[in-house]
Amino acid sequence: MIRNAFLFASKAALIAVLLLSSQSVLAQRNMKPRLPGSEYQNFLKTQWWLGLKFGANFTQPNPKDRYSSVTPINYDTELLEKTYENFSQPGVLIGLDLSFYHKGVSVAITPVFKQIGYHYKSNLEWTGDLDTETFETEYSIKQTASFIELPISLRYEIIKQGKLRPYIMAGFQYSFALYANKKTDIKHTDYITGTPQTYDGGSVTVDVKEEFQNYYGALAGLGFGWDVGNIRTVLEVSYAYGLSSITDTDKRYSENDLVSLGESNDETNINGINASLSVIFPLRYIDNTFSSR
Repeated sequence: MIRNAFLFASKAALIAVLLLSSQSVLAQRNMKPRLPGSEYQNFLKTQWWLGLKFGANFTQPNPKDRYSSVTPINYDTELLEKTYENFSQPGVLIGLDLSFYHKGVSVAITPVFKQIGYHYKSNLEWTGDLDTETFETEYSIKQTASFIELPISLRYEIIKQGKLRPYIMAGFQYSFALYANKKTDIKHTDYITGTPQTYDGGSVTVDVKEEFQNYYGALAGLGFGWDVGNIRTVLEVSYAYGLSSITDTDKRYSENDLVSLGESNDETNINGINASLSVIFPLRYIDNTFSSR
């Protein structure tokens, strides 16, 4: 399902950009061969840009309140807390880059299909009066999820002239949950012989979309635009900070396969690093603003 959604988003974005670029080429045939320097700069001072955006992301899960389906009787609940790994699993993003530029300031809307992933581990231990009466279970979880993300940001150019234009940016984003999958690898360790004996407990893969919800956050970063002919290439790196949890509180224990293992989602905000490349085209080439006079 996630693969089909990604392929659909990729094809839709690619078709949109191909149509845009073909219209841009046709429109430019009716333009003057080349705008004078001052006129070209005026042309760039106010401009709409649209193109394809694609890149990668690395997730930093930020657990707030901790939960487990196991209730301890004679030990601290902190022993049940999960251990999260930061930036351990790369994800992908692909979509559109639409921006309105005026004299060094841009308002950008960049809807993307975004897939994220992260790892965490949890442990359960049963002990008796003797050292040999110990049994441990380790759960290693790979969590993946996909979203339609709608960021809105403000970009401010540090250098407003020339072909290479660095900028800083900040904004907000809202993410719509599409799909979530959790793979749990289980490992047991038995001390009954006096020597730890570790063996594989199998794997459980479950669709956990019902346990996820839409979320929102803030983002900030930097980038630069590079003009080559009538095409602008934009490289951007940003840090996203989740302001709400991705966990649906009402459905935290909805998956019996995971609850029976002692596994349940914490209240988790999603932070992360996004790195993207956009290839964008000026929309004013396509209207009559700069047609030959």
